[in-house]
Amino acid sequence: MPVAATGFISLSIENLRDLVARSPTWQTWTGSTLGTAEENATRARLFTYSMDLPTPDAGQAERYEAAELTGIRPLVLIDAFLDPAYGGGFELARNAHDYMRDGGALLLRFEADVAAELAGDEAQAKRDFINRIGNTLYDIGQLANTDGQLAINHIATLSEAMRSDNLSRATQGDYFFIYIGVRYGAGSGRGGV
Repeated sequence: MPVAATGFISLSIENLRDLVARSPTWQTWTGSTLGTAEENATRARLFTYSMDLPTPDAGQAERYEAAELTGIRPLVLIDAFLDPAYGGGFELARNAHDYMRDGGALLLRFEADVAAELAGDEAQAKRDFINRIGNTLYDIGQLANTDGQLAINHIATLSEAMRSDNLSRATQGDYFFIYIGVRYGAGSGRGGV
Protein backbone atom coordinates (compact mmCIF):
# COMPACT_ATOMS: atom_id res chain seq x y z
CA MET A 1 0.00 0.00 0.00
CA PRO A 2 1.53 3.34 -1.02
CA VAL A 3 2.28 5.82 1.74
CA ALA A 4 0.87 9.29 1.01
CA ALA A 5 3.07 12.37 1.30
CA THR A 6 1.83 14.28 4.35
CA GLY A 7 4.73 16.04 6.09
CA PHE A 8 6.48 19.24 5.07
CA ILE A 9 9.51 17.42 3.63
CA SER A 10 7.68 14.79 1.59
CA LEU A 11 5.06 17.31 0.41
CA SER A 12 7.85 19.58 -0.85
CA ILE A 13 9.35 16.70 -2.82
CA GLU A 14 5.95 15.79 -4.29
CA ASN A 15 5.25 19.43 -5.14
CA LEU A 16 8.56 19.73 -7.00
CA ARG A 17 7.69 16.51 -8.83
CA ASP A 18 4.41 18.13 -9.89
CA LEU A 19 6.23 21.25 -11.12
CA VAL A 20 8.58 19.21 -13.31
CA ALA A 21 5.62 17.21 -14.66
CA ARG A 22 3.86 20.48 -15.58
CA SER A 23 6.84 21.80 -17.56
CA PRO A 24 5.91 21.99 -21.26
CA THR A 25 9.55 21.24 -22.12
CA TRP A 26 9.52 18.11 -19.96
CA GLN A 27 6.21 17.01 -21.47
CA THR A 28 7.56 17.41 -25.01
CA TRP A 29 10.81 15.68 -24.07
CA THR A 30 8.97 12.66 -22.63
CA GLY A 31 6.26 12.68 -25.30
CA SER A 32 3.31 13.24 -23.00
CA THR A 33 1.08 15.95 -21.60
CA LEU A 34 -0.85 16.39 -18.39
CA GLY A 35 -4.57 15.78 -18.56
CA THR A 36 -4.17 12.99 -21.11
CA ALA A 37 -3.72 9.24 -21.01
CA GLU A 38 0.04 9.90 -21.07
CA GLU A 39 -0.03 11.83 -17.78
CA ASN A 40 1.07 8.77 -15.84
CA ALA A 41 3.97 8.29 -18.27
CA THR A 42 5.13 11.85 -17.58
CA ARG A 43 5.02 11.35 -13.82
CA ALA A 44 6.47 7.84 -14.10
CA ARG A 45 9.77 9.34 -15.25
CA LEU A 46 9.95 11.50 -12.09
CA PHE A 47 11.25 9.41 -9.23
CA THR A 48 11.23 10.47 -5.61
CA TYR A 49 14.38 9.01 -4.12
CA SER A 50 16.56 6.52 -6.00
CA MET A 51 14.72 3.59 -4.40
CA ASP A 52 11.60 4.70 -6.30
CA LEU A 53 13.17 3.54 -9.58
CA PRO A 54 11.64 0.38 -11.03
CA THR A 55 13.29 -2.84 -9.87
CA PRO A 56 15.85 -4.26 -12.31
CA ASP A 57 14.82 -7.39 -14.20
CA ALA A 58 14.78 -10.56 -12.10
CA GLY A 59 18.09 -11.89 -13.47
CA GLN A 60 19.91 -8.71 -12.42
CA ALA A 61 18.91 -8.36 -8.76
CA GLU A 62 21.00 -5.24 -8.08
CA ARG A 63 22.03 -3.96 -11.51
CA TYR A 64 20.22 -2.55 -14.48
CA GLU A 65 20.93 -3.50 -18.05
CA ALA A 66 21.62 -0.58 -20.40
CA ALA A 67 18.37 -1.31 -22.29
CA GLU A 68 16.33 -1.03 -19.07
CA LEU A 69 17.77 2.39 -18.25
CA THR A 70 17.33 3.58 -21.83
CA GLY A 71 13.68 2.58 -21.50
CA ILE A 72 13.10 4.92 -18.54
CA ARG A 73 15.22 7.91 -19.62
CA PRO A 74 14.87 10.83 -19.68
CA LEU A 75 14.30 10.70 -15.94
CA VAL A 76 14.60 12.88 -12.86
CA LEU A 77 15.49 11.73 -9.36
CA ILE A 78 14.15 14.07 -6.66
CA ASP A 79 15.16 14.02 -3.01
CA ALA A 80 15.82 16.23 0.00
CA PHE A 81 19.22 17.91 -0.20
CA LEU A 82 21.42 18.05 2.88
CA ASP A 83 24.40 20.11 1.71
CA PRO A 84 24.92 22.96 4.23
CA ALA A 85 27.01 24.88 1.67
CA TYR A 86 23.89 25.23 -0.48
CA GLY A 87 21.60 26.01 2.45
CA GLY A 88 20.36 22.47 2.29
CA GLY A 89 18.14 20.42 4.47
CA PHE A 90 14.72 21.20 5.80
CA GLU A 91 14.12 24.09 8.16
CA LEU A 92 11.22 25.45 10.13
CA ALA A 93 11.97 29.05 11.14
CA ARG A 94 10.08 31.69 13.09
CA ASN A 95 9.69 34.97 11.24
CA ALA A 96 9.15 38.56 12.45
CA HIS A 97 5.38 38.02 12.62
CA ASP A 98 5.98 35.21 15.12
CA TYR A 99 4.80 32.28 13.06
CA MET A 100 6.76 29.35 11.69
CA ARG A 101 7.68 29.13 8.01
CA ASP A 102 9.03 26.03 6.32
CA GLY A 103 11.75 25.90 3.72
CA GLY A 104 14.75 23.96 2.59
CA ALA A 105 16.55 22.54 -0.39
CA LEU A 106 15.80 19.74 -2.79
CA LEU A 107 18.04 17.93 -5.25
CA LEU A 108 17.20 17.04 -8.84
CA ARG A 109 19.31 14.64 -10.90
CA PHE A 110 18.35 14.75 -14.57
CA GLU A 111 19.46 11.90 -16.85
CA ALA A 112 18.90 11.56 -20.58
CA ASP A 113 20.27 9.28 -23.27
CA VAL A 114 22.44 10.81 -25.96
CA ALA A 115 20.50 10.97 -29.23
CA ALA A 116 21.96 8.49 -31.72
CA GLU A 117 22.46 11.21 -34.34
CA LEU A 118 24.53 13.25 -31.86
CA ALA A 119 26.56 10.43 -30.31
CA GLY A 120 29.66 11.22 -32.38
CA ASP A 121 29.65 14.95 -31.57
CA GLU A 122 30.18 15.51 -27.86
CA ALA A 123 29.70 19.29 -28.02
CA GLN A 124 26.38 19.07 -29.87
CA ALA A 125 25.14 16.22 -27.66
CA LYS A 126 25.92 18.28 -24.55
CA ARG A 127 24.28 21.38 -26.01
CA ASP A 128 21.13 19.38 -26.78
CA PHE A 129 21.02 18.12 -23.18
CA ILE A 130 21.66 21.48 -21.50
CA ASN A 131 19.16 23.20 -23.80
CA ARG A 132 16.47 20.82 -22.58
CA ILE A 133 17.55 21.18 -18.94
CA GLY A 134 17.66 24.97 -19.17
CA ASN A 135 14.22 25.15 -20.77
CA THR A 136 12.74 22.76 -18.20
CA LEU A 137 14.21 24.83 -15.35
CA TYR A 138 12.86 28.01 -16.93
CA ASP A 139 9.40 26.40 -17.05
CA ILE A 140 9.70 25.39 -13.39
CA GLY A 141 10.67 28.96 -12.47
CA GLN A 142 7.66 30.34 -14.32
CA LEU A 143 5.24 27.86 -12.72
CA ALA A 144 6.61 28.11 -9.16
CA ASN A 145 4.84 30.35 -6.65
CA THR A 146 1.61 30.31 -8.70
CA ASP A 147 -1.67 28.47 -8.15
CA GLY A 148 -0.50 26.83 -4.92
CA GLN A 149 2.74 25.52 -6.45
CA LEU A 150 5.97 25.17 -4.49
CA ALA A 151 7.44 28.55 -3.49
CA ILE A 152 10.88 28.31 -5.12
CA ASN A 153 13.33 31.12 -4.48
CA HIS A 154 16.54 29.71 -6.02
CA ILE A 155 17.52 27.17 -8.68
CA ALA A 156 21.19 26.41 -9.38
CA THR A 157 23.33 23.89 -11.20
CA LEU A 158 25.43 21.94 -8.71
CA SER A 159 27.49 20.14 -11.33
CA GLU A 160 28.30 20.50 -14.95
CA ALA A 161 26.43 18.33 -17.43
CA MET A 162 28.49 15.14 -17.55
CA ARG A 163 28.44 12.26 -20.03
CA SER A 164 28.74 8.65 -18.94
CA ASP A 165 32.28 7.36 -19.35
CA ASN A 166 33.25 4.67 -21.84
CA LEU A 167 33.42 1.98 -19.17
CA SER A 168 29.91 2.59 -17.82
CA ARG A 169 28.33 2.98 -21.28
CA ALA A 170 28.42 -0.78 -21.79
CA THR A 171 26.31 -1.40 -18.67
CA GLN A 172 24.36 1.85 -18.24
CA GLY A 173 24.13 3.29 -21.75
CA ASP A 174 25.35 6.53 -23.29
CA TYR A 175 23.75 9.38 -21.34
CA PHE A 176 24.24 12.80 -19.80
CA PHE A 177 23.38 13.75 -16.23
CA ILE A 178 23.39 16.92 -14.15
CA TYR A 179 22.60 17.87 -10.55
CA ILE A 180 20.33 20.83 -9.82
CA GLY A 181 19.66 22.39 -6.40
CA VAL A 182 16.29 23.98 -5.61
CA ARG A 183 15.72 26.15 -2.53
CA TYR A 184 12.15 26.79 -1.49
CA GLY A 185 10.02 28.32 1.23
CA ALA A 186 11.37 30.52 4.01
CA GLY A 187 12.94 33.62 2.60
CA SER A 188 10.90 33.61 -0.59
CA GLY A 189 8.23 35.90 0.76
CA ARG A 190 5.63 33.17 0.25
CA GLY A 191 4.72 29.96 1.99
CA GLY A 192 6.76 26.82 1.57
CA VAL A 193 4.92 23.71 0.54
